[in-house]
Amino acid sequence: MRPYALLIGAALLLEISMNLPLGAMPLELVKEGVSPGAVALAVGCGMFSTLLFSLPMGALTDRFGRLFTMRLAGGLMMLVLVGLSVTHGVWWGALWLGLRGIAITSWLTAKFAYASNLFAEERGIATIVSLGMFGNVAFALGPVSGVALEQYGIGRGQYVYAMMLVLIGMLLTALLPAGHDVRSAALERAVMVRASWLPAMGFLAAARMEAGVNFSLAVLTFHDRGIGNGALLFTAAAFVSFFFRWPAGMLVERFGARRVAIPVVVLNGTACVLASVAHTTLGVLLAGVVFGIGGTAILPVGLRLLFEKSEQESRGAAMGAYQFACSLGLMLGALLASFTVSIALGYSAAMEACAVIPLAALPFVLGYKLRTFMSLRVEESVVRS
Repeated sequence: MRPYALLIGAALLLEISMNLPLGAMPLELVKEGVSPGAVALAVGCGMFSTLLFSLPMGALTDRFGRLFTMRLAGGLMMLVLVGLSVTHGVWWGALWLGLRGIAITSWLTAKFAYASNLFAEERGIATIVSLGMFGNVAFALGPVSGVALEQYGIGRGQYVYAMMLVLIGMLLTALLPAGHDVRSAALERAVMVRASWLPAMGFLAAARMEAGVNFSLAVLTFHDRGIGNGALLFTAAAFVSFFFRWPAGMLVERFGARRVAIPVVVLNGTACVLASVAHTTLGVLLAGVVFGIGGTAILPVGLRLLFEKSEQESRGAAMGAYQFACSLGLMLGALLASFTVSIALGYSAAMEACAVIPLAALPFVLGYKLRTFMSLRVEESVVRS
């Protein structure tokens, strides 16, 4: 339990620090005269870098080890916070948010891969799901704290305090035992992606597009609608996810990832519609609650589908594939947000599109079971005849 506790402590400290910019940076850039469309593109740079580096980081994690990658991520986080605290303008913002994407992707990939080996094999998903609960806490506190500090006049200075949290988190990772680390025996054995993972990755990308739109436009949109702190959408979603994450994991274990994917799509679509029409704090909180319930199963569903086709030595690559797929969805969502802003349709139109798109990806996840069922029916008919 000691490594697990250390991992939780490090995750809270590092992820809260890295989530501060998601709330504060859009407001800071607007104060500097940057247009909302340019802000969405700057935030999208973080999503693009995450997309670009997810698969290589998964392979790197398998090749050089989980602990090495976690400590590398901590160093990158410190660099990002230093840069955010002393530079200004959209181009610098895009650069640091891009590096933030690489840092957080490296950290999550290595953290979850390390956690999957802490306990027995059959408890791997449950361990990762429980760590994801604390990730929800960090996400609930990070963006909303960034906005609150910004409103109290603590702009880029908040990143100096975040550096202290990162430093403590890095010290905790230094205490993690090497006995639970795993690395591949040779570089050529480190895979990046497998064809059998593609249906799950497509579903994850479609399901996460709403987050790309929300990260890009939600805070600014709700601010324009007269809502004091638009980041409450993220806080409500994260806190609800904390309480539903474990039951969602148990549902995946009990009924399978493919069955649980159906209510995930329905609930996320409902949340997108609610967010698109929210003009009050209560409306934002309601949308966040439904996002939390619907989105909480995305992690266990995605991991179960990917882990079905992987082994312990390739768990880093599987986590990289998971991060890649989610990052692809975030980037596509950010691009969608920029497009709808450019044609004067804005946040509402982007969210309504995100309510529909996952429905198109769902058959690819269900396809394997459907093909299996149909083949069994054909074999049964042949036997009877």
